[in-house]
Amino acid sequence: MDLRSFNLSQGQLDTVRNMIIARKLAYQPIIFADDLEVGEGWVFEAGANHSPRSGRVFWGGQPDNVRDIQVSPEDRLDFSRANAELREWYEDNVRVIAGLVDDVVQNDFLELGCNSGYFLHRLSQLGARAAIGLDYAYFGDVFEWFNGVLGTRARFIHAAWDSVGHRLAGADIPEVDVAINVSVTCHIADPLHLLAYLCQKARKAVFFMVPLNGNTDVSISFVDPPNFFQENLRWPASFDSGILLSEKLVLMSLAQCGFEDISQPKPNVFAARRTGPGRSIYGAGESGPITMPILLRSVKAVNILKHGDRYYGLPQALGPVNLRLREVQELPAVIVGNSEEEVEAEIHRRSSQS
Repeated sequence: MDLRSFNLSQGQLDTVRNMIIARKLAYQPIIFADDLEVGEGWVFEAGANHSPRSGRVFWGGQPDNVRDIQVSPEDRLDFSRANAELREWYEDNVRVIAGLVDDVVQNDFLELGCNSGYFLHRLSQLGARAAIGLDYAYFGDVFEWFNGVLGTRARFIHAAWDSVGHRLAGADIPEVDVAINVSVTCHIADPLHLLAYLCQKARKAVFFMVPLNGNTDVSISFVDPPNFFQENLRWPASFDSGILLSEKLVLMSLAQCGFEDISQPKPNVFAARRTGPGRSIYGAGESGPITMPILLRSVKAVNILKHGDRYYGLPQALGPVNLRLREVQELPAVIVGNSEEEVEAEIHRRSSQS
């Protein structure tokens, strides 16, 4: 995204510089002024060549508070060239995402793990009915700045994926027409859960990018050691980099979630359209929402569980029982009630009679 044609005011540029200092703008490739540009293109290029680089910001004057990510003047041309290539990659993805629907104007888009929101700002510029971004870091002020400059209405939701509870923590996001996820599952310990959750929120299509492990089997590879980025995480949620899926696993997962019309327009990118309701723990199957029973507690060797809006008492002697089966209520030893207290009272009543 090149914003030089917008002739940004000094106040707008000062706000950008403050957001760079706060490390909210550096990752996605954006030019703000002739002497102010950010982006990871040069770093990504170096990664491919196994050469360490840290430059993600060119800021004329080289202030001390961004020196650790500053690009030197002698590297400026290489930095800008690499960012231009990355920017074209971003723009090509925008074209692919927009092409997943007949008319961008009539559709809603959501990206889980949006960073500063490049895709969403561009989709909003194209007239998207809604463009919603979520990230574990707060980018609400960044979205507000872009909306003010571009005249767009992209919306930010502050929420994080919880790899312990396999859920989105901090918000309940709406269904949208197209769900987007770019290089996020490579940072979480439960990537298939996030993918299934994302698919459940998409009415029409999913744009999913993930670094692949190159295997021909159905597999997940954990390349980096635990706590690669975040030292505060605890095992087994402590994998936070280098979680790579096989292509076959991604294709199978999308099909299970109801997206069997799948294309791969470029390496590591999957553009899939919904073909059915899907079968996942987050989705809605033909018989309604699929949920797992929750074990509340045990009383007199009877497990009290909640499933949907009903409560059950299952004697431990029965072993595993599938609560999704209608026949479970016909088992004479099983107690079915409308509340936990009702089930517990029946447990005590039966126990006193035995």
